[in-house]
Amino acid sequence: MNGLQQWWQRYESRFNQLPDRDRRALLALVAFLLIAGFGSGLWSLYQYHQKAYRQAEAERATLFWMQSQAASLQPTLATPQPMLQLVPTLASSQGLTVSTSQQGDRMLITASHSSYAVLAGFLSRLAEQGVVIENLSMQQAGGLIQLQATLLQSAA
Repeated sequence: MNGLQQWWQRYESRFNQLPDRDRRALLALVAFLLIAGFGSGLWSLYQYHQKAYRQAEAERATLFWMQSQAASLQPTLATPQPMLQLVPTLASSQGLTVSTSQQGDRMLITASHSSYAVLAGFLSRLAEQGVVIENLSMQQAGGLIQLQATLLQSAA
């Protein structure tokens, strides 16, 4: 604390030795720098807020689009093909690599892609083939969207 007081006293005495005009100019410069620094901080917060708002709006629009597409994911009456053959075939036609695991009459799948549209197209094709999507989870991680779903072969 003593060192800080000595430092302050030294610069205060130097400041008081300056001509009146220089002191006012120095005070104006310090005030300007404080205001500019504060304004710059507020501006960067505003820019960050705008970016986050735009990103949230884009995500909300994607969510609404996906919810509107849910009706088209209902199964249609098609000649059933075993899911064990169907899922890899449809995935490769969409350019996806899918990992699967069979649990009784259900199949757990995991896939990732950078586009919601590709994943939604894959799910739509599965539904067209009579596969029921029992559980669905999509999460964005990095630049990829991770899809996890539980599928059930339709009894049709």
